[in-house]
Amino acid sequence: MGYDDRDLELMTQAFNMKWSLTRINNLRNYQAKDQYYTIDISVNNDYDTTVSAYTSTHYTDLPGPIFDTDDDGGLLGNGYVDETEVTVTRPDRLQALQAYQFISYWGVFDTSGTTFEWNSQLSEPFLGEYNAVDYEFHFEKTFPWW
Repeated sequence: MGYDDRDLELMTQAFNMKWSLTRINNLRNYQAKDQYYTIDISVNNDYDTTVSAYTSTHYTDLPGPIFDTDDDGGLLGNGYVDETEVTVTRPDRLQALQAYQFISYWGVFDTSGTTFEWNSQLSEPFLGEYNAVDYEFHFEKTFPWW
């Protein structure tokens, strides 16, 4: 078992995200159907209690960003925010081959370990947030990184 240190913070990021002009045009076509590109960084166990994302500490240089965090552990959650997302609502402002990034910060409650995963999603607006209608898994990495 790890230790409980509420002063320990963790940064996760998706960086060097680039799109070709063809892919940007595809995203614009999805936008015409009210569907948007979303990058998701999340803990792969909804009931995990080792980390919790801060709900208002995110950064991106993606255009028209809408941030979202979720506590997916059970019907009412388990009190730990296990998912961070940013949705690009302005794909018309993406620049071909420019590198973009998304950064999320997490509080660490136990360093015994957890696994994060990075996914791309196609999302639609529903009841005030964007929900995935399709996704692609990119990779996972286990924390602690050391």
